Amino acid sequence: MNQPTPSASFTLHNPVRQSYYYCFERLGQGAFGEVWGGVSDTGLAIAVKLWRPTSDPFRDFSRWLNEQELYLKCLSHPYIISTYDQFVSPEGFLTIVMERAQGSLESLVESHGVPDPRYVLSVGIQLCIALEHVHSLNVIHRDVTPRNVLWFPDGVVKLADFGISKELPEGDDFARTLIGLPGTIPPELLKAGRSTPQSDIYQVGLVLLHLLLGRPPIATTVPHANSIKQIVDGVPRKLAEEQIQNHGKTAEIIAKMLRRRTDWRYQTPAEVRAELQEQLNQLIAFDQFFSRLAPHSPPSTPPIYKRRKR
Repeated sequence: MNQPTPSASFTLHNPVRQSYYYCFERLGQGAFGEVWGGVSDTGLAIAVKLWRPTSDPFRDFSRWLNEQELYLKCLSHPYIISTYDQFVSPEGFLTIVMERAQGSLESLVESHGVPDPRYVLSVGIQLCIALEHVHSLNVIHRDVTPRNVLWFPDGVVKLADFGISKELPEGDDFARTLIGLPGTIPPELLKAGRSTPQSDIYQVGLVLLHLLLGRPPIATTVPHANSIKQIVDGVPRKLAEEQIQNHGKTAEIIAKMLRRRTDWRYQTPAEVRAELQEQLNQLIAFDQFFSRLAPHSPPSTPPIYKRRKR
């Protein structure tokens, strides 16, 4: 890489635009690359995704090209991460420069605990709107996980990482390949070897259940074979149903998203969004009703969190 600037770990240069990006801290690492936080030469806060070189350069380039093309098709979408630049650096690094979020939902739950149910519903609504757009492009995301959903201070969340997204084949309604974190693999991919747009709905259900529980529905520490067995046995759906006594309709919606058979699951993100929005509207109406009954009550806890992790 280029000679680091003072206080920066390294510098990336796009010779076409004559732009420089200064990277300071590694934010995350996935199967195909690393994400670094930094600033541009104009002072803009950024996140930079770098592809880790493998023994298959053609595959690396194809994945990088696929991801940047999808990001470009989603530019300016309110709930999908925006990109500022895509280039191959003089050193050969495949690079995408993106807007900088506060962090992922995974790290948010780890540091702050269980959020308020209204925030859970809001996250689900925003993700469904994002997936409506992605599916309209005839693409399945296939990696909707808490680490790939990024949060911002104003309550907005945005979907990121199209690294393993797949365009649906012409005249077909599924995509093949067993890929992703073991605990987030949809049942149909295990049983029938295929992913459908409903597979993204299943994964959104896992994200929302993670928020309700304050932990992954299937622990990341369990052996791979055990994760697969829990998915096949419908453990995530059962966990969601156990939350109905505490969260009512919210948990019922999540449980339906996590059904193992796709014909018993919601059929489209729009269908899920409508039910989540109706439930959120009801919770807001209850809040407004009780606030009128107790105008002099002490201020409530911040809306995103009802309790902090201890």
